[in-house]
Amino acid sequence: MKKIILLISFIMMGVNLLGIDEKAEMKKLILKIRDRSPENFIMISQNGTDIFFQEKDKVDKELLGAIDGITQESLFYGYPKYGSRTPYEDKRSLLKKLRILKSLNKVVMTVNYTNSSYGRWRSRGLAEDDEFLNYCPNEREAAGILEDVCFENKNNIMSLSQAKNFLYLLNPMNFKYKKEYIDALSQTKYDVIIIDMYFNDIKLTMKDIEKLREKPQGGKRLVIGYFSIGEAEDYRGYWKEGWDRKLPNWISHENENWKGNYIVRYWSKEWGKIVNEMLSKFIDTGFDGVFLDTIDTYESFEKEE
Repeated sequence: MKKIILLISFIMMGVNLLGIDEKAEMKKLILKIRDRSPENFIMISQNGTDIFFQEKDKVDKELLGAIDGITQESLFYGYPKYGSRTPYEDKRSLLKKLRILKSLNKVVMTVNYTNSSYGRWRSRGLAEDDEFLNYCPNEREAAGILEDVCFENKNNIMSLSQAKNFLYLLNPMNFKYKKEYIDALSQTKYDVIIIDMYFNDIKLTMKDIEKLREKPQGGKRLVIGYFSIGEAEDYRGYWKEGWDRKLPNWISHENENWKGNYIVRYWSKEWGKIVNEMLSKFIDTGFDGVFLDTIDTYESFEKEE
């Protein structure tokens, strides 16, 4: 009986005792998403830049080959709090690695959290120095639309490498109706729009995506869907009644920084099934690609260890 109790205790403590390499498992998940996607389907990762590196500064070329772009939040502004200038010691290592990835022909995008005119101007200038794309949301929730578009152009954008700018809008809370939301987005002049697949609980349609793909000044753009692959969100359709009271064993715990977001054991079969179903929806709705957020979840497990 004591042996059984001890075994159960080990399981409750976490799968790390069974030899799970969380970083390697996240890499596997990203590669599976690539394998299940159409040939020209765009994949952009956010944060977790270390996952593209092995010992020292050696690049994981297999994983990098699966990704079209890398996004880093708060590289210049927004850490440790919204509006603050990111300390040099916190961005130094990140900047070095992002420059390496840029040199390997990957698009690097920065999301800096500041609404001051100087902060936006400074973020833009620092990003341009390294030929990074830059966007500054009006708030931490990335709910507003910044009207000032850098390097506006009429060209057709058929690949991420052709983009000169991007819009990062993850929360449509400032809009009352879906039509209002789609109309506002369609009038923006960005080359790339990164948005959620849903307006509140209403899923966007292929017709919506086709409308958003047309730039008002002429030319086509890319419409990319937000896809959290390291955390489950309690407002998604896959969230089942009762999980609020008792989490399934493949969900670890709630993210203390984002209410309603739960860190998952993303190597589990249950989560893999949800990821596959969500990916199919992005493809069937006509999105040009997916924006993979929370890939840095593996760091949470490493800290626990």
